Amino acid sequence: MNYYAVLDTNVLVSALIRKESVPGEVVTHALEGKIIPLVNAEILEEYNSNSTSKPLRS
Repeated sequence: MNYYAVLDTNVLVSALIRKESVPGEVVTHALEGKIIPLVNAEILEEYNSNSTSKPLRS
């Protein structure tokens, strides 16, 4: 059985903030080939626009 997950910006950022979270596990499984990541043109554009924006400050 194949498992799929949509990996939008929220999932990636959440995984980066806390690896031991559900999004962190999803990204880890995607990198290991256990989950097939789903993205589309809009998500790729979101990645691109968010990766080039100014970093947030606390």
